[in-house]
Amino acid sequence: MASKLSLFYPAPSLNWHLITMTGPDALDFLHRLTTVNLKELSPGEGRLGCFLTPQGKFRAFFTLWYLGPESFAFEFEGGADQKWKKELLATIEQFTFGEKFILEEKSLSCAWLLGEKAEAKFQTDEIEAGVRVFRHGHQTYSHDWISVWGEPSALDAWIKQAAPEAKTLTLEALENWRVQSTFPRVDHEITDAANPLETGLRDAIAPNKGCYPGQEIIEKIVALGSPARRLVRLDDLGSEPSQGENLYSESNEVGKITSATRATSTISALAIVKKTVAKEGSVTQLQNGETAKVSHVTPYQ
Repeated sequence: MASKLSLFYPAPSLNWHLITMTGPDALDFLHRLTTVNLKELSPGEGRLGCFLTPQGKFRAFFTLWYLGPESFAFEFEGGADQKWKKELLATIEQFTFGEKFILEEKSLSCAWLLGEKAEAKFQTDEIEAGVRVFRHGHQTYSHDWISVWGEPSALDAWIKQAAPEAKTLTLEALENWRVQSTFPRVDHEITDAANPLETGLRDAIAPNKGCYPGQEIIEKIVALGSPARRLVRLDDLGSEPSQGENLYSESNEVGKITSATRATSTISALAIVKKTVAKEGSVTQLQNGETAKVSHVTPYQ
């Protein structure tokens, strides 16, 4: 990690969870049902992944970690009223037919450390007794970040030793980093009406891994060249739009605002729009008549 660090505690604002799945059938079960190719991972590695509906829409979104032999972990945001946690658990229950594994969520504390970009990405290891670190890279916040889990006393002691000068980061500042990175979040861009490809999460779909729920729809979209909607960022807005606010082009509705943040005097927003206007420099219009220019489109290929 870099010398200049920010510290963020994801509970309770993010309803952040770590749920382990351990047992002889865990690998095959997860490989069959998630969008992650578990057979290409080794212990200590992780990947972004999803459970999808048969229509290719989000049912759960997570980072899936390969902890060790027969041991895996889902790390994710539970969302409002724990909707996304409930859906993850419901999916596992729905497709369990006698497989041998155990799901467990221990009463652990979690902290994030965010700094400059680093090489390590999607790697995890136990750094000392009772404390495990998960390295997420910099895609989400344009800052290298790690999540650290442990018993409350052990975690506090580790933070005091490893990052005594880290400044506490607010959720508002964290959200601004996410919006500037044009990265989706549950209950904002990630909804049960969206699919991973239109939210910029192509990396969460392993190519050529075989069947999983929703695969046929995802492969069809890939074959067509691009999804019908795309996630974009709008910068330098004159006023802060509301989540869910419509966007227009020539009086036609072309999308909706999904997130908005203010950094000092600068207002930025994320929106999911039709691919016909998902081009840098394309101009859309807010409900109040203000124009908004697309400044960044999430990569697709």
